[in-house]
This record gives sequence, C-alpha cells and structure tokens, in this order.
Amino acid sequence: MLNISWAINIDASIKYLNATLIRKRGNPVSYHCEYNPPLVKANLTGLKQIWFHYLIEAGYGSDLIEAANIPLAQRGINYKHVKITMPPPKPLDVKAKTTQVPPG
Repeated sequence: MLNISWAINIDASIKYLNATLIRKRGNPVSYHCEYNPPLVKANLTGLKQIWFHYLIEAGYGSDLIEAANIPLAQRGINYKHVKITMPPPKPLDVKAKTTQVPPG
C-alpha cells in the first residue's frame, strides 16, 4: 500500500475547494477525495493547515502520482505530481530449525 498525504492551507481559497482528485499513471481509475463537510463549513479555528491521506495499491518500481484540486482551474487541469520509486520487497530470512521429538 502507498500512503498519499497532502496538506491544505487554511486560507480564503478553501471557500472554493470541494475535493482533491488523485491519479496514478497507468491506472484507469482516479480517486476522488471529497471533503465532507466542505472545508468552508468545517470548524478549523486556529489551524494553519489540515492534513489528509489516502491509501492506494502499489507494487514496486517507479510510479507517477498526480493530484489536482476540484474545481479545476479555469485554464485547465493543474496537476501537481511526484515521481516515487518503491523498492522491491526484501526476501524473508527464514532459517529451518530442527526439533528432536522424544521417542514415545
């Protein structure tokens, strides 16, 4: 599993923010993370940021993760992206142990 985390600044822009769209290169499914209640209606008194996370399936190798705020900017989609590399799993170091069973 891959934990995708992001922070939203608590400023005037949250008035318009409804959700965040996350997509992984090569995956036909996009993840639509809707804010419920809408951030503008939530009690965020005293906060400068609020953090969110979303878990997605991930294998090993290189991936490109993209995210965009909803509604999208008027000039088109403004995705922020990050390239990650997931290392292959380490082999288990399992050693056989022999136990003598007393004759019975």
